[in-house]
Amino acid sequence: MAATSFLSLSATAADSHVHGELQLQLVQQGATLAVRLESPLANLVSFEYQPVDAEDKLKLNQVVSQLKNTAWLETTPAQCDAQQVQVSYSWQSGTVEASEQSAHHHDDHDHDHDHDHDHDHDHDHDHDHDHDHDSQHASVTMEYELLCDSGEFGDISVSLFSVLPALKKVQMQWIAERGQGAKTLTPDEPGFKL
Repeated sequence: MAATSFLSLSATAADSHVHGELQLQLVQQGATLAVRLESPLANLVSFEYQPVDAEDKLKLNQVVSQLKNTAWLETTPAQCDAQQVQVSYSWQSGTVEASEQSAHHHDDHDHDHDHDHDHDHDHDHDHDHDHDHDSQHASVTMEYELLCDSGEFGDISVSLFSVLPALKKVQMQWIAERGQGAKTLTPDEPGFKL
């Protein structure tokens, strides 16, 4: 049910890449919650490209580790624990190596076109272009499966704002046994009733 419901929610969600904002979708079936978080990478870390150096990789891994711990999703009266968490990035297509090979093929193609004009300038330009082109609009998607001690839900609070300081809004959508809804969550109003 959760995968089908996420498809339904995704069809209605705004397909935008807005810094300071993320999409959060929740599907409840009995005592199970399926949660999907989609965010521009810039909301998690101070960059928005596939990390290459050790420092950027460490920054991203630290934030993703915090988000894997679902303490940021507070449910009452039911208490929930993550059974499974999957993380994917926009630059992945099967494997990171496949994505990198595709980027290098594209760069070689551009390099060949520009090569006839000015060799020295072209090399520097391609290097900068390569970084900018491949880094724009990088995002992360995290999918959680939570098992709760009961199927009784009332208030849900999302404390992502303390984990992600760049975050200003959460576009929340949910499907539950009692109905469905949507709400924009903010640091001042981080909760909703399920």
